[in-house]
Amino acid sequence: MNRLIISTAIFLLPAAAFAETQLERFEALSDQMNTVMIEMFSNEIEQAGGDASALRALDGMMPPWTDEIRTAASCILDDYVAETSAGAVDEMLSEMEEILPTLATMTMTEATDSGALEGLTPQGISDERMMEINSGCGMMDLQIKASQESGFMEAMMAAGSTIPDND
Repeated sequence: MNRLIISTAIFLLPAAAFAETQLERFEALSDQMNTVMIEMFSNEIEQAGGDASALRALDGMMPPWTDEIRTAASCILDDYVAETSAGAVDEMLSEMEEILPTLATMTMTEATDSGALEGLTPQGISDERMMEINSGCGMMDLQIKASQESGFMEAMMAAGSTIPDND
């Protein structure tokens, strides 16, 4: 479950970078990830015998970027660069661009178990540290707020409640 939360945080991260090309890449990836995440969660629910129509009806998980989200994302990327390097952030973006097309056909469990999510943070940043950085920069609170406002949390609960024997 912890890996699922971490993976979700990574996917929902609408980050701005210190260079315009990184910003453009990451914004495009964030928009695509909104769609991919809904697919992955829907696949997970359906594989478990549930009805994911509430999730599939969503337009996305996160709203368009705001200045507040960009500020938090810049803080995160600044910390990533400070603890690794600008090259490590570029490598993370490249890894995301490469893996993104394959994720929509997977469940969250399959993506986690296969290691497909491993390259979605810069090399040298642990899952625990990534969560600390995201929280310290305010991104976790923004993500929770956005997922509630978008209807994602409600749709997840509705879809999850349709899984047989799900207590």
